[in-house]
Amino acid sequence: MTGTGIRQELLSLIAGNPKISVKELAALTGSAPAQTGMVMSSLVAEGLLERIGPARGGQWRIIPQVLVEDDGVSDFRRLAAVLLIGLVLFTQFAWASPVFNSRTGSVDFNTSAVMGFDNAVNMISD
Repeated sequence: MTGTGIRQELLSLIAGNPKISVKELAALTGSAPAQTGMVMSSLVAEGLLERIGPARGGQWRIIPQVLVEDDGVSDFRRLAAVLLIGLVLFTQFAWASPVFNSRTGSVDFNTSAVMGFDNAVNMISD
């Protein structure tokens, strides 16, 4: 099993049973207890995992991480950008002057802000 594979498998097993021991993890993954212990130590050192309580009777806690995409832009920054663009465009749209359409007899609003918002969202999500 690859280094990334065993790490993911260990985290998955811990998520299912936070009180699992390193010995049990080693048996379930088919790796040596020493190797499992080293991988667990690296997960703790990287801030992905922590031990709460004593070695006997304690439990593991997986520390939530901010996901980073391949381009280096975090999901939270991307969400903040979308919300900011949406707020600006919504404000423009909400304050647009209504225009009476004599042909249809209805009141129309400028929809360019809405179309601009869709384009901005598409640019950010690409």
